[in-house]
Amino acid sequence: MMAHDSRLTPELRPLSPETLATLRSAVVRLWQDREANEDELHAALAAVAAEAHARALRAEEVIVSFKALLADLPEIHAGPRRIESTRFQEHLVTLCIKAYYR
Repeated sequence: MMAHDSRLTPELRPLSPETLATLRSAVVRLWQDREANEDELHAALAAVAAEAHARALRAEEVIVSFKALLADLPEIHAGPRRIESTRFQEHLVTLCIKAYYR
């Protein structure tokens, strides 16, 4: 068996702090008000996709950045809404992938 050569795995590049802040705000707002319109989230995801394409980020880089952002949001993970939180995060990642490939 051959050892993994990390030089063959490109380094992941995160999204810009500004884009992540916009996305964070949209996610938290939607989590806190599940009846809210998703327009702010869709606008934030469009900004994510635009940055990703402008910087030639791979889909996996975008997803890793987005999942890291979600993991760092205590608002989503606190409290008794764990199942809802998991479904919410899955929905967000799906929307992110769709925005990237749109």
